Amino acid sequence: MDPKNYESDGHGPALVKLELVLTPEQLSQFFRGIAAQQHSVLTLREASHQLRMPAATLEKEAESGAIPAFKVDGKWRFSRAALDEWVSSQGHLREAS
Repeated sequence: MDPKNYESDGHGPALVKLELVLTPEQLSQFFRGIAAQQHSVLTLREASHQLRMPAATLEKEAESGAIPAFKVDGKWRFSRAALDEWVSSQGHLREAS
């Protein structure tokens, strides 16, 4: 490794510098991926809409731990991926009953 490509203050891990060369298409895909991740955390209202469940019911389910959720500044937030997994698991539970 070329020593000029990393730095260390002697107290922690080295900072590695990396240069990427992307085509305009690759850059566009990169930014689309970032934009998609920005919407990976849903508000109570957004999650309620996605699950087709009243917000009050969803809030009760989140408080009880039945639905994966977390609070940010006292407001419920829901991971889109965790909700998708939860919905899938509910389908398996219904099939088993």
